[in-house]
Amino acid sequence: MKTTTLLTAIVLLAVPIAHSAVIMDLEFDIDGRLPSAEQNVVYCTPTGLPESNFYSVSGGQLHQRTFTTDGNFSYLWRDCFETNGALNLDPALDLAMEAGLAIQRVAGIGCYFQAFDRRYRYTAFFVPSGVQVLRAGGLVLIPVNVTNYHTYRFEVPAASGIVRYFVDGSLVLEGCAAVETNYNGFGWGDGVGDPGNGADADWDFVRVSQGPALVSPPPRLSISRSAVQAQVQLAWPLTWPAQLTNYVLDTAPAVSPANWMQFTAVPTLTNGEAVVIADTTNRAGFFRLRCK
Repeated sequence: MKTTTLLTAIVLLAVPIAHSAVIMDLEFDIDGRLPSAEQNVVYCTPTGLPESNFYSVSGGQLHQRTFTTDGNFSYLWRDCFETNGALNLDPALDLAMEAGLAIQRVAGIGCYFQAFDRRYRYTAFFVPSGVQVLRAGGLVLIPVNVTNYHTYRFEVPAASGIVRYFVDGSLVLEGCAAVETNYNGFGWGDGVGDPGNGADADWDFVRVSQGPALVSPPPRLSISRSAVQAQVQLAWPLTWPAQLTNYVLDTAPAVSPANWMQFTAVPTLTNGEAVVIADTTNRAGFFRLRCK
């Protein structure tokens, strides 16, 4: 519930990103003013159909009506899919993107918001059973009743490759982000053109922030010697869905990758589990930890 009325629907700051936290704060407070009327926001569709066929603004919300349509109808900031080398978002800074919305009905990936920083891709894809997020190992579903109003947010600590997902302010998932080096910027709306993908959704706000010290730093993996000889202790936050895939002794893997010793069955380790190393001579070693 908003308590103040802004004079414009989007606040786009002219100062460099590094000196400001808010890049875009879109609250749809002016009836009839569609997002494409704002600086740096592009309405994008391959269909050639007008924005007003699928979007309207009234009562402090952006109303998306694409449930029965074929084709994608997205809003892009500075056209993030233009591969022109522009550094719209700086991967050396913290990033946060969030939206508040309720979906009346949805089919397939009916609506989305996402961002790119020319290193990784951060997504929230809304489907009937919840929100799909893309991580290094593929899509993961966060179950949530999308027909109820919720706030959704992802946070990216600077230069970390880590992404965190929040629903209504609570952390629900954390992991390694998916690599994507071609695009830079962000977008939202209806992004899938294939038949059977669409939604009727009411967006309350879309907000993007970037700057130093915007989010808490990423948690760290700790490695320590176990009390048992030939064991080490690996510990990391329980929100990291990771697997220890292999290890090597004596030889650096960069020099001789064949010297990696593979586990027969890859274990899924939880926080605080000990990993037995098949060696009792206290030689130097290397670990490879893979996010899933």
